[in-house]
Amino acid sequence: ITHPPAGLVGVKFFKEGRWVTVIVDHFLPCVKQGNQWRPIFCHPPTEAEGGSATEKELWCCYMEKAWAKLFGSYEAIAGGVCSDALNYLTGGLTFNVPDKQSEVCCRTAQFFLDASRALAHARVLALVA
Repeated sequence: ITHPPAGLVGVKFFKEGRWVTVIVDHFLPCVKQGNQWRPIFCHPPTEAEGGSATEKELWCCYMEKAWAKLFGSYEAIAGGVCSDALNYLTGGLTFNVPDKQSEVCCRTAQFFLDASRALAHARVLALVA
């Protein structure tokens, strides 16, 4: 995530074989809770959620806003598959490996062929169980 001085944030995603930078402004959709405004979707944890009053990290909010812009709306990003998100974030090859099959899958020739191709292109390999 980059923070240009103009109140904009640039987030890079790997989409359709190339890196794309999505630019969003610093305005976040918020809702009033008591006497404070809080981001509606992704937000720093409240004290009731185990956070601290001084915790003010907003990078996750900007990343989520850019993700929503990439797909057209916040509604469009409700749900999804973890391995797809990892691919968009890393540009790497991802696999979904169910717990019961992970030991068998990781011994197959195709797994190592795919992994070696990904690593040859300097891409991150992520296993999601």
